Amino acid sequence: MERRPGPVRRGEEPPAAPGRPPGIRVVGLSVWYGTARALRGISLEVAPGEILALVGPSGCGKSTLLRCLNRLHDLNPAVRVAGRVLLDGEDIYARGVDPAAVRRRVGMVMQRPVPLPGSIADNVTFGPRLWGIRDPERLQAIAERALRRAGLWDEVRRRLGRPASDLSGGQQQRLCLARALALEPEVLLLDEPTSALDPSSAGLLERLLAGLRGRHTLVLVTHDLDQARRLADRVALLIGGELVECADTVRFFERPADPRTVRFLAAAGRLREESD
Repeated sequence: MERRPGPVRRGEEPPAAPGRPPGIRVVGLSVWYGTARALRGISLEVAPGEILALVGPSGCGKSTLLRCLNRLHDLNPAVRVAGRVLLDGEDIYARGVDPAAVRRRVGMVMQRPVPLPGSIADNVTFGPRLWGIRDPERLQAIAERALRRAGLWDEVRRRLGRPASDLSGGQQQRLCLARALALEPEVLLLDEPTSALDPSSAGLLERLLAGLRGRHTLVLVTHDLDQARRLADRVALLIGGELVECADTVRFFERPADPRTVRFLAAAGRLREESD
């Protein structure tokens, strides 16, 4: 039976992550910023529990597509979205679907860590408290579960009341991951989550994300093709707001089908050689 975004129900504890996360199907998705068209009829599928990497040059529409998957563009009245995004077969843009309920199922981690004002514990429990959960024991259990899954519990367990701003950049990004995981989302969207981190912190976050495979469906925007190769089950290339190619990771990098993919990978290889 399909699971559908339901009405907002305050005070309800975040459910345990599902045994089978949902798949995503994007059908004919177009996006306009005012009169400027950012996406042009994108259609693709994300299999349940896989990691799909979105790659492409700057300004190609990767982040725009990502934000469509949890209706984040609804917050900007200048943006118009056409097409369908099916989460386990249910169109999240259908009339009557509550965007808040969608975002509870589809969490997001941004490019740069943005801790909220307040303590470490306050940050992790922000979502559950917003949904009306007030019981201290329940909130403590949610915080510990999320921080453990984000690889941060052992580092902060004795200072949960300290300001989140005291954490290092890498710890802050894992805190943002924990904040997203606190609501047990079925889908996790990641917009270049390691681009602002040092190599050690980035490597740790990559290992944590790899550990979420199968438990959640992940969509990752990245400029780092090596990261896409390491993490992703499949890779989708966008250029100029169009989907050029979507294929399993090995085939994408070793046997691309579209000449534009070949040119993109060749150009990326040349830039990497020049930087070395």
